[in-house]
Amino acid sequence: MTTRTDAVTVNQMQNRYTAKERTPLEELRALDKEARRPPKIFAYVYGAVSSLVLGSGMCLTMKVVGTNMALGIGVGLLGIALCISTYPIYKVFLQKRKNKYAKQIFELSDSLLNKNNKENKTMGVKQFFKDAFSDMKESAKAQHEVDKANLEAVKAESKANFEENKFHNTYAKAKADAKQSWDDAHMSPAERAAKAQEARDKQIAEAKERTAAANARYEAAKKN
Repeated sequence: MTTRTDAVTVNQMQNRYTAKERTPLEELRALDKEARRPPKIFAYVYGAVSSLVLGSGMCLTMKVVGTNMALGIGVGLLGIALCISTYPIYKVFLQKRKNKYAKQIFELSDSLLNKNNKENKTMGVKQFFKDAFSDMKESAKAQHEVDKANLEAVKAESKANFEENKFHNTYAKAKADAKQSWDDAHMSPAERAAKAQEARDKQIAEAKERTAAANARYEAAKKN
């Protein structure tokens, strides 16, 4: 019987031997390392050998090893030349490697950039609508607070007006309105129609008076 711990161990073993596909970015990094690794290894080895040659020449010159000073000077000068030439040779080798992998790296990097640009455009549209809805939400919330404050103000003003007028004209007005409603309720249909017509005639007369006054002002303005 396989326990849970055994199952985890088996999965780990499978993952070690399962071939994993590299992402385009990992492939790009691998190509960059492949281009740079050989020149670095060469520079380390060549520099170490050059240093050993220079050291051997110094040992011969100072007669630490052997007694041939002239040979030591020659070997030392060769070591100095090798040390000086390490970096230029490394640069030439690195440039050749770059030229070899440049096409693959540019193609892969261009495809990655194009993909990222498309994703950024999609994300840009999504972010735009997200920001727009967020602004609308905040605006609605702020307007709700304004409406709430205005409602409280109207309620407070109404309350204050009621308290100020409840012992003055409110009672008289309520009494007059009640009497008017009572009279209207006890009118016959003909009386209500006559009263409505009277109110309409009064409004028409007031409108005609306003028209006449406006025409008089117009004529006076023309004479001036």
